[in-house]
Amino acid sequence: MTLGAACSSSGSSAGTTTTAPPATAPRPRPTEPATAKSTTPTTPPALTLGALILGDIPGYTRQSNELADTGPTDLAKATLDDVGCNLGCDARAELTSAGFVHGWQRQWTNLDASGREAQNFVFLYQFKTPTGAQRYAAHWRDTLLTTNQGAAVQEFTPAFVPGGSGLRVSDKSGSTGIAMFTKGPYAVKTQATAGPELDESGPAGSLAALQFGRLP
Repeated sequence: MTLGAACSSSGSSAGTTTTAPPATAPRPRPTEPATAKSTTPTTPPALTLGALILGDIPGYTRQSNELADTGPTDLAKATLDDVGCNLGCDARAELTSAGFVHGWQRQWTNLDASGREAQNFVFLYQFKTPTGAQRYAAHWRDTLLTTNQGAAVQEFTPAFVPGGSGLRVSDKSGSTGIAMFTKGPYAVKTQATAGPELDESGPAGSLAALQFGRLP
């Protein structure tokens, strides 16, 4: 089952007397009024995006960015993470043509219904335009459908996520639920993975609804 699987000197002559000219006080020079400098800190766009992604979730343990290889996502990382596309298409071209700006990723873990560790992810990407976000969300979906192997993919509609869509698979090797949506220039994919024969559409849909509510 697979689905979505950075100085100078001077001298004098001896015997010669010289009279120094009278000292002249230097004339004051007009000064220009001081211009106040802006002290407003500039927040990098990627950090602003990081403030929009889900933080702590009750019942889940958030994984550190270092451990999970998550956090800020540039074009190079987003390209590598588009695993399905890298098998049969140009992931970098897909991102750049859609107008990718930057992204952020986060991971949480909890225990599934069988007591096994489950992993949950949110991918939040910002594009130059809403159209670009919609285009890339469609790319996510198409890639998942064309590269899936094993159990049949079933569709679902995540609740409280206008325009959202979802895909899930489940078999004896494990279960995965993925929800996707766009909101303005943002494209979001949530993914929930757990043990065999489980319906992960609920966890994936819940993550999507929570993330939808955090976006402007």
